Amino acid sequence: MKIRMGFVSNSSSSSFLIYGMACDSYGEEFNKLVASAGLVPPNEDSDEDYDEDICSIVEKIAEKLGLECESGYEEETLYFGRKPQSLKDDETGAQFKESVRGVLAKVLGDDVKCSWHEEAWYDG
Repeated sequence: MKIRMGFVSNSSSSSFLIYGMACDSYGEEFNKLVASAGLVPPNEDSDEDYDEDICSIVEKIAEKLGLECESGYEEETLYFGRKPQSLKDDETGAQFKESVRGVLAKVLGDDVKCSWHEEAWYDG
C-alpha cells in the first residue's frame, strides 16, 4: 500500500499559446476551412455525435493545412496556427508568422488577421 504525502486533486488545468487565428466553431471562417479540407461541416442543430464529429473535422483541417488547432474552454472558439515550440532553428519570427498567415490566406483571403492567442482555465 502506498501513502501519498501531498496535495491530491481531481481538478485539472489547461493552457495554450498559439500564433494564428481564432474562429467560431459554427462561423463562416470555420465553414471555409471545412470546405477547403473537402469535408462537410457539422450540423449545429443536431446534438447527435456532434462532439466526435467536430473533433474529427478539426483534426483533418489542421492536418490538411499543416497547422495545429487548439480549442477554447468550452470548444466554442477554435484557434488554428502554430505553437512557439514549432519555430525552427533557422526561422525568424517574421518567417514563422508569415508561414501561418500564408496558409490561412490561401483559404480565407488576404485579409485574414493573425495574432498571438493564449488561454488558460482551471476545472475545479
